[in-house]
Amino acid sequence: TVWLDLPQGSGYQMKVSGEKPPENKWKKRLMESFLMSLSVNLVLIPVTASIYYEISLYSVFLNLLVIPLMSIVLGSGLACAILGLFRVILGRFLAGLGVYLVRFIQWACTVTDALPWSIIVTGHPEPWRLVLYYGVLLVLFAWIRLHECRKR
Repeated sequence: TVWLDLPQGSGYQMKVSGEKPPENKWKKRLMESFLMSLSVNLVLIPVTASIYYEISLYSVFLNLLVIPLMSIVLGSGLACAILGLFRVILGRFLAGLGVYLVRFIQWACTVTDALPWSIIVTGHPEPWRLVLYYGVLLVLFAWIRLHECRKR
């Protein structure tokens, strides 16, 4: 295998090896997070449509931002509660971090709601449509799983 390596210094360096070049870990993590968010949203679309009679198209992308921030918000709240028992000022400081993050998340949701086609009103789906949707989804996930197993 031949590939070009761009070292920190100037110029290009060509390497010849049987090994693959190191992958970009952040790109791989982002793609895994996106696919996980997409999978969860695909499974929850009928549930959301049945309860709220609408679905959000941008929720997959918004979850990439919101879910990692929620761990910081929860950590902030826990630290606020514990340190607030001993020093109120420390509890208030840590609560401020969580409050600002929640405000940012609310702002991001508001901006997302203002985008075109952000919400699609579906009405209440009929039971046979739900069964058909989950059947197709099951076949799709099984096909993807089978395809992954064949690659190995």
